[in-house]
Amino acid sequence: PTCLTPTQSSQAMGNSDSHTAFVEGVKRLVEEDVAEDDHQFWTALFTAPLTVEDVFEVVSPDAVRSLRKKRPRNLQLFLRKMASTMADVCAAADEGTLPLPSNMSTAANTTVRLLTRVAPFLMEELEDPVVHDILWRPGGLRPEGDEDEVSTQNQPNGSSNSEAVPVPRTCGQELLHYVGRYLFLPGFTISPRTQIAGKHRGQLPTHRVDERVVWAGGVGVSDKISAMPSQPFLRARSEVLKCILACMSAPLFQTSEEYQENPPMWLQCFTGGDVCHTANLFCSLMSTVFAYDPVGRGVPYGGYFTGNSQEELVDVALQVLCVAMDFQPAEDGAEPDADTGTEPAGWFLVDNSQLQANSHGLGYRASKQLDHLVPSKTAVWGEKVPGSDE
Repeated sequence: PTCLTPTQSSQAMGNSDSHTAFVEGVKRLVEEDVAEDDHQFWTALFTAPLTVEDVFEVVSPDAVRSLRKKRPRNLQLFLRKMASTMADVCAAADEGTLPLPSNMSTAANTTVRLLTRVAPFLMEELEDPVVHDILWRPGGLRPEGDEDEVSTQNQPNGSSNSEAVPVPRTCGQELLHYVGRYLFLPGFTISPRTQIAGKHRGQLPTHRVDERVVWAGGVGVSDKISAMPSQPFLRARSEVLKCILACMSAPLFQTSEEYQENPPMWLQCFTGGDVCHTANLFCSLMSTVFAYDPVGRGVPYGGYFTGNSQEELVDVALQVLCVAMDFQPAEDGAEPDADTGTEPAGWFLVDNSQLQANSHGLGYRASKQLDHLVPSKTAVWGEKVPGSDE
């Protein structure tokens, strides 16, 4: 769809026309069915130049809950059009025009802020089959009267165990994919060190660290590479990371037992390693945190008095790292053992009090064969792991 071009006067509250169109669009979305091909409506909704405060004021909790309960198809269209707009922004960045065109930058900010606002209210009822289908079922909502189960609906990667048939990403996976892209989007959150547009971009990495786009050197790449100290980039990264935190907020609506037995799909997908720039994000977050100097210009934590964007980025980076690294899905221990068919008996402490080993912890094996090691996986001394006592 064609994007609206913001004006300078729109930066604080959005120009009056686009802001009014957004308010009316949200009201219409809640009160009546909206056609998928109403391009003018969707364009006005996702390209209005709005601040965070605007979005949180206009999109009320009751509006999101009403969409979820009364107009789920509008909610599905809203999320799909959001992903489509994010795809358009990424496509514009791939063309290599720096800085990112103002209309695309506006669309990027608006989509991030809308997802940040909406995501937590989609998790208030984690067993809601409608929200589950919208986000995680291939094809989205079922046609009315269709009660057939889809074998792939509970698999984060959308694949089937019986056949290796490619399955399109679900809506939730699409949103996480483009949020991952936003974190390393030229002209929005980074200024690439070398050309990455067009044929130079290559395949989007997941487990490979790309020193052209990581935020700073130190972890995963040389500490000698140049930094990207632009204040707008720092602010944009902070906003996208806050969006990730909003998408990872499902445990707030669960008991500890529910969290262990039914880990949220958002977390499973985000930490599963299939989201683009997974390695780049981890190394960028770690480098950002470890390179931070709290003393600054001679005054400890002086950034808090000057509104330094670096302080805010370090703060939210630590929160994302805590959420992601604390999440330990019990998928290996939760399934019956291939040899014995037994269920896990409980949680076991990895204790080094008697062994007194100098290592960081115990290694894993995929079977009882000594040479069947699982690389890059360690049970750290002092943590608890799921298992069964044989």
